[in-house]
Amino acid sequence: PFSIAILFCDLFFHIFLVVGWIFVLNRFINVAVDSNNNTDSPEVTTIARFFEAMFSISVLYFVWRLVGEIFSTLLTSRRVFWANFVNLLTLVDVIAIVGAIAVNILTSSDDGMRRDYSDAWFHFFALLTGFLWLKLLLFLKVVNPTLATLVLAFIEILKDVKCLILILAIVTFAFADMFYTKIRIK
Repeated sequence: PFSIAILFCDLFFHIFLVVGWIFVLNRFINVAVDSNNNTDSPEVTTIARFFEAMFSISVLYFVWRLVGEIFSTLLTSRRVFWANFVNLLTLVDVIAIVGAIAVNILTSSDDGMRRDYSDAWFHFFALLTGFLWLKLLLFLKVVNPTLATLVLAFIEILKDVKCLILILAIVTFAFADMFYTKIRIK
């Protein structure tokens, strides 16, 4: 019963983390669009404020859980710590939480949502979105054994075709860079 309660709470916090991030990101985008159009930013609804607050609370929960995992495995042994924390799934979890902490720090200042952000920030936000959705998917893998099989099969397929993915990524970036150069001139 206790482990089911923990999984149930984790599910809610994962959902609030992703949905809250969507609301936070939409607010960033609205501020960026409105500052480009020289208009006042739209009023933030109560629902948006609720989900933004739940995003912050979820981030604190996952930070607390991550710190607890680190200390509990370090108390067991260093070998257990390195075995648990040097794998893809844990790295995705850590990157998602650290990125969410950065966004929380960014938005906690008085002008956090009102200032202009460079394109690099929006690239970071796009990556963070992917990591948060991946974190939710990896959590669902724990809850549903059928989904776990599919996720693990997908990870194994990606491991097998990593050279192909690298070549396709290089070709895609090459063509994108060429077109960007061509379009940027006009």
